[in-house]
Amino acid sequence: MDVGFIGLGTMGLGMAKNVVGGGHTVVGYDTNPEAVAQHARNGGRAASSAGEAALEVDLLITMLPNGAIVEDVLFGSGAAVDNLKAGALVVDMSTIHPLETDRIRQRLAELGHSMVDAPLGRTSRDAVAGTSLIMAGGTPGDLGTCRPVFECIGDTIIDCGGPGTGSRVKIVNNFMTTTLNVLTAETLRLAESIGLDLDTAIEVMSGTPAVRSHMTTTYPAKVLKGDLTPAFMIDLAKKDLDIAIDLAAKQGVPLTMGDAAAGLSQGPGRRPRQAGLDGALRPLAQDDELSRRASVCSHATPCPSPSAVGRRTCRQKARQKHLQYCRASLDYGDCRSAKRRRRPRIGGPGGSAAGDEKRRPSVE
Repeated sequence: MDVGFIGLGTMGLGMAKNVVGGGHTVVGYDTNPEAVAQHARNGGRAASSAGEAALEVDLLITMLPNGAIVEDVLFGSGAAVDNLKAGALVVDMSTIHPLETDRIRQRLAELGHSMVDAPLGRTSRDAVAGTSLIMAGGTPGDLGTCRPVFECIGDTIIDCGGPGTGSRVKIVNNFMTTTLNVLTAETLRLAESIGLDLDTAIEVMSGTPAVRSHMTTTYPAKVLKGDLTPAFMIDLAKKDLDIAIDLAAKQGVPLTMGDAAAGLSQGPGRRPRQAGLDGALRPLAQDDELSRRASVCSHATPCPSPSAVGRRTCRQKARQKHLQYCRASLDYGDCRSAKRRRRPRIGGPGGSAAGDEKRRPSVE
């Protein structure tokens, strides 16, 4: 396959080299002349501009720092799109804002070109080794076209569910990765400040959700199944968190993430179990429960779509219909027997202001 590759930086240079190694012709361009020269030494062809890199290629890959640069390379000063042949596919592997991804895809579609968003997971060392994780967002046909090239770049290719989903998953992933990086640094600094051996501390934490992650332990077992019954009381967890924050303060160690968690776990004027942490978890559980009920709701119809995107759309429509007709909440029981419910009217036929006052709970 003839591939154009724009962006031969920390990640891109190794990626392009692996695509060359897979037997593809790769025309590479970067604003750094040395990177282009290194690409040529790696067996690729050097381009003098983004436009030249797009000439007569089947696949044009962009791997750039941000969305503004991607747009400029494709539609602005780079004008790469002007040189694309009919049927050429654009693959943006940059990490950019999902709404920028959507806008670029729309502009390309208006010019007759399809796009796949396929940012990478893992590190620059994986990019060099060809062991990246690829989060691919595109139609099944376009992903099939890209697969031979993707297999040169990574060892894990995940279809994230349709156009735009690769970019979205990458941002969610990086949000958690970056936040956990800060938390990890604070945790190890605290352990060190109170005289713990770091290897021992890491060994202990590696056997608990501290390292094993709530994402793979408590959330699948409880929260994502709609179960918010406490396995450990938030007020006791808050007590432990307060001890850690106090201990760190006495050692002169700032715990930015700890302070944020403490604020979430104890809202103003509320008991710990009623605080913001419970409020953050409940929508996850409710959404899972409502989606489950929608899937068995008597108003739902079988999904005729063979694609993942189509099935997701069917689930969303079923859920909307379920909410519209069954008026389901977590307190209504089985939606098959739930009936549309209306609020009692205040005053006039069917209700009275006096009667309504009697029904209202006291706020005194």
